[in-house]
Amino acid sequence: MSTDLQDDHMTNALLKEVKWIVQEMDKFGHAVLCAVPKNHPELNEKIVNWQEIWERDKVQDFAESLSAECGVEITAICSNRDDPPDCFVKRGGEKIGIEVTILIKSEILKRIAQSRPDQRKKNPYPPWEQFLDELWTQEEFINEVQKLIAQKDDKAKKKGVIFDVLLIYTDEGDLTPERLEEWLSNQKFSATNIKEMYLLRSYWPGYREYAPLFKLNVE
Repeated sequence: MSTDLQDDHMTNALLKEVKWIVQEMDKFGHAVLCAVPKNHPELNEKIVNWQEIWERDKVQDFAESLSAECGVEITAICSNRDDPPDCFVKRGGEKIGIEVTILIKSEILKRIAQSRPDQRKKNPYPPWEQFLDELWTQEEFINEVQKLIAQKDDKAKKKGVIFDVLLIYTDEGDLTPERLEEWLSNQKFSATNIKEMYLLRSYWPGYREYAPLFKLNVE
């Protein structure tokens, strides 16, 4: 195969992958930055591991916010192929592990999936109905966060490890930084196999120059 044909083949493959990524992100509707695209099913080779890229990207955002908030530097971010945890980093010269997960309304994802045009029995999901479903109450938020923590705590216990850091990422539009500050200020969460826990939300214009970060209280 000539160099030009190889270049064309790679370009077409990448374009197909990009189009597929956009389609995968559309499935997340209201929280698109939580989307982790998969590799295109028609491509013969696995171009990249999008899961690892997404995890490292969120850990990088976490590192920038932690540095700005606390002056703590995190470097040498790398994926852990022997998951868990998802990533290893250097913090103050010490190697620590970070487990990453997302906070998102899974019921909305199911409704979006059911309403896609490619479904034989399409179930309409009106925008006004999705908007109402996207709203959070404080009780619902606290319960969902504790549920995520319990799942990861149980995972660590079964693997016989202790997670140094659990990073919960969210792109939920109704969870504004101000609301998160209020709801998390005096809230405590339970965990026995996790040392530190943080909630990181996607960048919020006008709040900080970096992504809002909240350290969760562990009891």
